[in-house]
Amino acid sequence: MSQKARSLFGRPTKEEYLKGALGAEKWIKSVSVQEDGYVRWPQMPEEHFNEGEAVFGEDSLDRGNASIILYYVQLYEALGEEKYLDEIKVGAQYYLDHWTPGTEKDLFINTPGSQWSFLYGAAGIAYLFIRIYELTKEDIYLDFAKSVTDKIYQAAVKTDHGVAWSYSTSPYFDGSLVLFFLKLGQLWNRDDYTEIGKLAADQILTQAIIHEDGSYEWQGLDPANMGDGVAGMGGGGLQASTTFPNYEAGTAGVSFILATAYELTGDKRYLDAAEAGIRYLETIVYYDAEFNAALIPYRLPDYKDLFYLGFCNGPVGSSRAFYQLYKVTKNEKYKEWLIRLANGVEATGAPEFESPGYWNNDSICCGTAGIGKMYISLYESFKDEKYLDLAIRCGIKILSKAHVSEEGYYSWAQVFTRLEPWNLTKFTTYFPGAAGIGSFLLELFLVLEGKTAEKSFVFNPFPRFF
Repeated sequence: MSQKARSLFGRPTKEEYLKGALGAEKWIKSVSVQEDGYVRWPQMPEEHFNEGEAVFGEDSLDRGNASIILYYVQLYEALGEEKYLDEIKVGAQYYLDHWTPGTEKDLFINTPGSQWSFLYGAAGIAYLFIRIYELTKEDIYLDFAKSVTDKIYQAAVKTDHGVAWSYSTSPYFDGSLVLFFLKLGQLWNRDDYTEIGKLAADQILTQAIIHEDGSYEWQGLDPANMGDGVAGMGGGGLQASTTFPNYEAGTAGVSFILATAYELTGDKRYLDAAEAGIRYLETIVYYDAEFNAALIPYRLPDYKDLFYLGFCNGPVGSSRAFYQLYKVTKNEKYKEWLIRLANGVEATGAPEFESPGYWNNDSICCGTAGIGKMYISLYESFKDEKYLDLAIRCGIKILSKAHVSEEGYYSWAQVFTRLEPWNLTKFTTYFPGAAGIGSFLLELFLVLEGKTAEKSFVFNPFPRFF
């Protein structure tokens, strides 16, 4: 008989959120496998393997083994237990001994050059090893990170206007490398890294679609690479002009990248372009004055009335652009739009009610954990108790949907293809699976413990716990 994830009556205690986070780790550890003497974590354990879901990025920070190690980094930083550091080192050893940058076999959205990016490629691995070095102070991890970074640098392709790797402006691809190199240029005092980060940003500037009103739009991904839709993005009918205007593949994400590039360099060209991107978003956003609520369409021109709520193609990710511009300009307009996006999620009835753009999914990328993390970020930024209450409501839903075994393993069966609600999958990894859900529950526990988010991260402008 399975255990309960939460008390029958009333709201869960803060300890129950921690128990869920630790239960997620227990399940992940229970399905780990030994391959040639190394510990590896399958994206979908054998008993839950779903042939209908794509398996790619098996070493990536998004959904690969690196993403599991990232969760162990967060557990160790939050709780300080040595057993988590042991798991970090065991997982990292495979990369030290066997992993070669740029050799990902299955490219995300079939995009050449994506193997160098942050979430799906080498930059994410370098970042992870920097984090491990910060925990251990062992040079082997820093040396590895620097070696990987040099290979990403060498893989850049010179263009007429700058440099590129994939020619995709998305923050999942070349956009991520802008911030990666600008930040490491500062951290390691490497002028060549700063310069290549600027050149990558310059290339992105030239790829803007400039409208008659002076607003900027970016097509972050090439629809030709996507077939009839990849990783939940699609629905058929993709055209050469198809755009996904939110964070993962569009104008909101690029505006965030350029606003952050301005913060790191002081180059006002980047700020001007980021603000021009927001002006474009203002022309396509759906706004309801009664609720003071706004949402950005999932896909244009054909899905203008469909609004995803998650990180990749919804307000969870796009909120970063508005918060970053508010942070660097102090213009209240951006804070107002940020609040409207948060109100938009709430006004759909989330997290309790599932609208067409928010289905049976608990993950960071598409579902409730991502929404919960957004609310925690807003609470830590503005100390408005409303956002903490919304984050708690997300936590209640997640605990209510957990599958809890007799051993105390927590896992979640989710839908990743919106049009196939019967197609359930259990992922172990960070953005689509239990590691990311556990990360949200861990953050919620820390908030309720009275901890304050004091850390920063170049890819997330909000205050962070780890």
